[in-house]
Amino acid sequence: MNRTLLNQSYPPGALVKNGGVVIFDSPNRSLPYAHQFTIGYVRELTPSLALHTDYIHMANKDMFLARNLNPSLRADTTRTGAITRSDAFGVLGEPYSQQVWVMENTGESTYNGLDLSLEKRYANKWSGRISYSLSKTDGTANDQG
Repeated sequence: MNRTLLNQSYPPGALVKNGGVVIFDSPNRSLPYAHQFTIGYVRELTPSLALHTDYIHMANKDMFLARNLNPSLRADTTRTGAITRSDAFGVLGEPYSQQVWVMENTGESTYNGLDLSLEKRYANKWSGRISYSLSKTDGTANDQG
């Protein structure tokens, strides 16, 4: 490593701007939370056969979402078109060459699920269960890494 060249390019104590992706943390960020509710019902069909039904509801609040403050705009529709970046919300105050992400508590999702199972209880040295689940989730936090 050429320490002299490195010190000439980046003098000690000098402020050097990050040329890559920048991630800011929101000072108002809090922990996400979830409310969950489950109700179930079991019905004995025969002395060794039972039907189980469960409903699950979950509401996730204040989930982390990343918002890009510096989105890119392509000059045209070609693959090699020039890319410019804009201060989308007017909060950066200076140009950045890459994305500028801020983590915020703006995501939420709702999960609903139905679980069904038919259970053969232990008899004649065996038992078994067949189950099926149906579920759906909706929310604003889809595909967040």
